Amino acid sequence: MNSLINKTTSTLSGVILFAFGCVMAGLGLAAISMLALFALATMGIAVLAAPFLAMSQDTSEADEERAVEDTPAAEAPDAPATA
Repeated sequence: MNSLINKTTSTLSGVILFAFGCVMAGLGLAAISMLALFALATMGIAVLAAPFLAMSQDTSEADEERAVEDTPAAEAPDAPATA
């Protein structure tokens, strides 16, 4: 009788340990999947925002070039200055 109790206890202990291991592995996979989902969402936002950022940078560079062309200091003098 003692041997049967030992075998049953050992079997139940192994089953509980295996089930706990499966639960922990599932939690780990869920955490990694959540991080991957956040990474994909971040990539999606970056891809969607890239054209707008490029468009705003192009207009600011064009404004800077226009501002440099409009300043009087950028124009060359017509006649050399005489002292």
